[in-house]
Amino acid sequence: MAIDINRLTPSHNGKISSASDNKSSAKSSASPAASTSAATPSDKVEVSEQAKKLQDIQVSLNAQPEINSAKVAEIKQAIAEGRYHVDPEKLASNIAKLEQQLDGLIDED
Repeated sequence: MAIDINRLTPSHNGKISSASDNKSSAKSSASPAASTSAATPSDKVEVSEQAKKLQDIQVSLNAQPEINSAKVAEIKQAIAEGRYHVDPEKLASNIAKLEQQLDGLIDED
């Protein structure tokens, strides 16, 4: 076994530990943590109101139908042919409605 003495630092205090020493010290340091977690069975998780709202939104989104591939192809074709026109008033109105629906879901700091 080769030891790279160029990487030794003063924090080693002149002691070089072997791999077996490291394994035994790791086992002894891991056991107190394991016994501590076993001694506290009263740990619990609480879900915030915001997380509950997000979970409800996810459930409702999952209930929405899959993507309508035929409709997507129709819109792509209309865009390519120059027949697809966006009503800026309707778009702005829909964006405002979406912002109102999202308002309050995410707390801003």
